[in-house]
Amino acid sequence: MEIKPVNYRLIIRISFALLAIVYLAPLGKVPVHATEDECRRAIIPMEMCISGDYLRPTLNGELYLNKPPLYNWVVAASYKFFGDYSATALRFPVVLSILLNGLLIFFIVRKYCSEAVAAMAALAFATNWRTLTLDSMLGLLEHTLALVIYVGFLWIFIFGEKKKYLVLFLGSYFLAAIGFLIKGLPALAHHGIALLVYFIYSKKFRLLFSWQHFVGIALLIITCALFYIPFSQHNHIGFAAIAHKLFNESAKRYGFHGVGHVLNVLIDFPLDFIKHFLPWTIFLLVVFRKGNLERVTGNRFVTFNALLFAANIPIYWTASLKNPHYLYFFLPLLFVVLFYIWEILPAKDWRRMGIEILFGIIIALAGVAAAYAPFSEWLNGITAKELKSFFILACLVLLLIGFIKKQELRIFIFVGFLIVLRLTFNLFVIPQRVEAQMTFPRLADQIQQIVGEQSLTIVGSYPAGYYDPITYPLEVRRNEILRMTAVPRAGSYYLMDEAKVNEYHPEVLMNFPFVYADKNEKFQGTMYLVKVSSE
Repeated sequence: MEIKPVNYRLIIRISFALLAIVYLAPLGKVPVHATEDECRRAIIPMEMCISGDYLRPTLNGELYLNKPPLYNWVVAASYKFFGDYSATALRFPVVLSILLNGLLIFFIVRKYCSEAVAAMAALAFATNWRTLTLDSMLGLLEHTLALVIYVGFLWIFIFGEKKKYLVLFLGSYFLAAIGFLIKGLPALAHHGIALLVYFIYSKKFRLLFSWQHFVGIALLIITCALFYIPFSQHNHIGFAAIAHKLFNESAKRYGFHGVGHVLNVLIDFPLDFIKHFLPWTIFLLVVFRKGNLERVTGNRFVTFNALLFAANIPIYWTASLKNPHYLYFFLPLLFVVLFYIWEILPAKDWRRMGIEILFGIIIALAGVAAAYAPFSEWLNGITAKELKSFFILACLVLLLIGFIKKQELRIFIFVGFLIVLRLTFNLFVIPQRVEAQMTFPRLADQIQQIVGEQSLTIVGSYPAGYYDPITYPLEVRRNEILRMTAVPRAGSYYLMDEAKVNEYHPEVLMNFPFVYADKNEKFQGTMYLVKVSSE
């Protein structure tokens, strides 16, 4: 039985309303992560708000050039909207970007494919494992960047098909400029690849040398110049230094250490990709089926998605420094192709039967786990765990019944299961994550009790950025920038690492273990709150 088209729109409305609830509800419950990039993404716009200088992104008061400023402005606007520097305000733009991107996928894809394909692609994007359990709860810029890049892809195709080339180049280059001002060079690379793919596929390569294209390039330059000229003058820094920093930020992802490292990178990427974006990457099984090439090439939009995915993926496949949240703009391209193929699979095809059976087993096993949950010692710290477990169990039983009875709705029922899984995550997992992230907020409270309204500065052996975990909670509490200084002054309070304490021998008021780690470097040791003698 076919589902009426209106039902797909109803499914989308219900699903995204529920996703908005489960994604937004716990945003502020877990403190900002100390050892994730999230901490840095929180500090820079906060320092802009504190200083009132939105042309000078800083970290511990020092000019920060690693990323362009636009996403910092987005977060700063969210801080202003919420009236604080909370985790909720930091993370709200991320959830908004996820929901907007998912809805965009549905409303655009349905114009070129069926509503079933559009709905499945949209919901798969919004409920993949990485988004569901991690990145929807981190204040990172990549989901917003993915939205901008994907809109750029769509813009190229839509106006290319309408043969409105001036609009195509002006709009897509403006979006590329927005992407560049969020992340830097990767946005320009993906835009260039998209233009090449579209015009080569459309056999209109000559249009890349047209006056319309050069007008688009001029708009890109003008848009970026409108920021970087005043930025350069305001901060007394040359364009060469800015460009060098942005280039290094992109180039550092391609450092290799021998043939073995190269082979590991090439082998690990597809496995990691499948793992992070489960369960929907299971649908890669449908690729290996006779007749797929004719099916895909019979639809220009689907072909464009397939070619664009294939053309962009080598950029990340060959990168030594990998981070799954860089890949979100790939997902709509892939999911459109996979579900376009899935749509015509016969009910008895082993791929369809195998995936549906697997999904049914997963729902059933989750029901067993929910029934056992009240007896689990792991959940002893959860209030009303019996009532919460019963509610989750009831939801899973209803979903399993629907899954068995409504064969034509099984994929969407499994989306319902994923939403219940995220609800379970909110009820049982997030409360247990809070304690793990409370170390630095509590340390900040202790430091603030000692220091009060008096000045506090960092004297460190490392540059700004190593002290992010303690910088964020202290700046929130003090509403002032925690600055770096080279030499301490007598009679003042400072945060010092071990090397500086041994150098200056100040009065130690407290100490605490300190770890800073990201994808590139790690620092582990002890930090000290000290007061330098006035003698």
